[in-house]
Amino acid sequence: MPIHSKQLIVLFLILLFSIHGFAQNDSITTISVKVIDLRNNDGKVGVTLFNSDEGFPSEYENAIDKKYVEINNKTAETIFENVPQGTYAIAVYHDEDEDGEIETSFIGIPREGVGSSNNPKSRMGPPRYRDCVFDTRQIQDLEIVMKYF
Repeated sequence: MPIHSKQLIVLFLILLFSIHGFAQNDSITTISVKVIDLRNNDGKVGVTLFNSDEGFPSEYENAIDKKYVEINNKTAETIFENVPQGTYAIAVYHDEDEDGEIETSFIGIPREGVGSSNNPKSRMGPPRYRDCVFDTRQIQDLEIVMKYF
């Protein structure tokens, strides 16, 4: 039974789209985040995903994705799905009073817990994006330690 040109075109298109679909799946990943060492189970944890230093870590409107997560046994966990492969940083905060903001002292020191990917050492001021950035081609599972000041 000879194959007609229309059948060849259809077979070619099916093959092309299935190869393209496999290639796209390789460029998408899932990032799982576990936040540990919360001081209590009050409130929720805000988890924000950034793909640039613009607004990192506290201008949540600049994050490319945000989660507001329940706390169980002083731990919070979430997953960011369908994330394009690349470099990112994550900032977290323990919103104990669930008002959607980090409570700070009059000089700007957080009264609620904060943390970020790579768990950089504390210094004066918030962490820098470059200290928190990770590449999803190497890391997809993160454990972030909550810090209280």
